[in-house]
Amino acid sequence: MFLAVKVFLVCLAIQPMALTDSEEPLYKAFVTVAQTNQTIVYNNLKAYASATKNLFEYDAKLPGANFKNFYWMNPCYLDYYASNATYVVFWLKDRVVYCESVKKVYGSVELRFPAQYLMRVERAGIRCPNATST
Repeated sequence: MFLAVKVFLVCLAIQPMALTDSEEPLYKAFVTVAQTNQTIVYNNLKAYASATKNLFEYDAKLPGANFKNFYWMNPCYLDYYASNATYVVFWLKDRVVYCESVKKVYGSVELRFPAQYLMRVERAGIRCPNATST
C-alpha cells in the first residue's frame, strides 16, 4: 500500500515537469555557428561524425507542417543533448529539412549530403533575444 502511494506521488510530480518542458522551444538555447562561408563550414564538418541514428526529417509539403514556430526542432536538440554532441546540423534538400547531431572524431568522415544542401550549423549557447520570438 505504501509503495503504491509513493509511485502515485512520483507520477504526480513528474507529469507537470514533463508538460512544462515540452512547451518551451529548445531553439533559444542554441546559436548558429558564426561562419558565412558554406564551403569552410562544410569542410570543417568532415571532422565530425553523425551521432544521430536516424535523421530527423521535416517536409514542408506535408499538410499541417508548421515552420513558423520553433517547436518542430526540439527533437534535434534533444538528440544533441542525449548524444553529448558538438553541433546540430541542418540540411535542406527539395523543401525537406533534415537535422542531425554530430560529434568530433579523429580522421575525416563522408557527410550525408553535398555542400549545397547545408542549411546551417548550431551549437549550444544563448540566442539573440530578437531571434527567439515565436
